Amino acid sequence: MELGERQGFVVPKGVVHRTRAPKRAIILMVEGAGIVPTGD
Repeated sequence: MELGERQGFVVPKGVVHRTRAPKRAIILMVEGAGIVPTGD
Protein backbone atom coordinates (compact mmCIF):
# COMPACT_ATOMS: atom_id res chain seq x y z
CA MET A 1 0.00 0.00 0.00
CA GLU A 2 1.51 3.32 -0.99
CA LEU A 3 0.18 6.49 0.61
CA GLY A 4 0.56 10.12 -0.27
CA GLU A 5 0.67 13.13 2.04
CA ARG A 6 -2.14 13.29 4.60
CA GLN A 7 -3.42 9.84 3.69
CA GLY A 8 -4.02 6.98 6.08
CA PHE A 9 -4.74 3.29 6.01
CA VAL A 10 -6.27 0.91 8.55
CA VAL A 11 -4.54 -2.47 8.73
CA PRO A 12 -7.13 -5.07 9.76
CA LYS A 13 -6.55 -6.86 13.06
CA GLY A 14 -4.39 -9.97 12.64
CA VAL A 15 -2.75 -8.88 9.36
CA VAL A 16 1.07 -8.98 9.44
CA HIS A 17 2.49 -5.63 8.32
CA ARG A 18 5.58 -3.43 8.45
CA THR A 19 5.65 0.36 8.20
CA ARG A 20 8.49 1.95 6.25
CA ALA A 21 9.17 5.07 4.19
CA PRO A 22 11.81 5.80 1.53
CA LYS A 23 12.55 9.20 3.12
CA ARG A 24 11.90 10.92 6.45
CA ALA A 25 8.27 10.57 7.49
CA ILE A 26 6.03 10.79 10.52
CA ILE A 27 4.15 7.54 11.12
CA LEU A 28 1.29 7.45 13.61
CA MET A 29 0.31 4.00 14.84
CA VAL A 30 -2.70 3.50 17.12
CA GLU A 31 -3.01 0.14 18.88
CA GLY A 32 -5.33 -1.37 21.45
CA ALA A 33 -4.15 -1.59 25.09
CA GLY A 34 -3.69 -5.38 24.78
CA ILE A 35 -1.00 -5.13 22.06
CA VAL A 36 2.61 -5.78 23.13
CA PRO A 37 4.65 -3.40 20.88
CA THR A 38 7.95 -5.25 21.44
CA GLY A 39 6.84 -8.46 19.72
CA ASP A 40 6.83 -11.99 21.12
